[in-house]
Amino acid sequence: MKADLTDPGMFKIFLENKGLKDSTVELYTDVIEHFLRENPDIDSIDSYNSFLVRRVVRKKSGYYHYALKSYIKWKIKDNALKKTILENIITPKESDPVNRTQYLTPGRRDKIISMLSSEKHKIIAKLQNQTGARVADILRLKRGSITYENYKGKIVMRIDIIGKRGVRNPKWIFDKKLQEDIIEYIGTHSFAEDYYFIEFNKSFKNTSEYKIIRTNYNWYWQDIKKALDKIGLDKGSFSTHDWRRCVARDVYSDEEIGNDVQLLQEFLGHKRPDTTLKYLRNSGLTTIEISAKLAEKRKNE
Repeated sequence: MKADLTDPGMFKIFLENKGLKDSTVELYTDVIEHFLRENPDIDSIDSYNSFLVRRVVRKKSGYYHYALKSYIKWKIKDNALKKTILENIITPKESDPVNRTQYLTPGRRDKIISMLSSEKHKIIAKLQNQTGARVADILRLKRGSITYENYKGKIVMRIDIIGKRGVRNPKWIFDKKLQEDIIEYIGTHSFAEDYYFIEFNKSFKNTSEYKIIRTNYNWYWQDIKKALDKIGLDKGSFSTHDWRRCVARDVYSDEEIGNDVQLLQEFLGHKRPDTTLKYLRNSGLTTIEISAKLAEKRKNE
């Protein structure tokens, strides 16, 4: 059976009614739009698997798999056929993060940042490298989300991050040079739609926030890949999310602030703790103190 041309729109409504995040709805709908452009036989497992082989293997993106599964559950009414396809659809292999990526020292990370061609991208990378924030969360920062506050007699910059599920996860910048760089960037740029780090153009008219952020993310990632090439690093060994992984390791390996994994979970804004978190509590630190101690440690390196 061939799919109906109205499927993407109806599928999007289905996802919205399930209460999925807007970004997930946009992502899954975009996958199905690409899938249906190939005019597949939606009753054939071969149509789904051939699409996944081309897309997932090339892009290493497991969300294609989950998008197709959601589409199958919504579209196919024959329960026996639905069950057969779901049981035989290709499951992406989980990559080993130890083999796929590598930990980079603060010095190596600073070298990558220095090689970025865009000043905006340098600020974004510095923010990721200092705070462990997700790049999408930084791209969503708007006017009023960057302020100052007093911490033990020091003036620190506060970044009000809104993370996944709309959870607030503030970050603090103790590095004076980075504070100055951010203020200079804000003072010398105009911002469309009140976003600090998103660039808009005419092609974005009537485009969803998700796709606009995704386009800006791609520009950032392309700049990082060029920087990796310049310093002789394989682009497959480091990604935009590895700033976050490196910060997590910096915190975890610190003798004073790395003994409480549950606090690390809070610092990173993760939803669920690992089972070992229950054994590593009562450090007495707060997440702002993590930022303070980490900044002091890096300053002395």
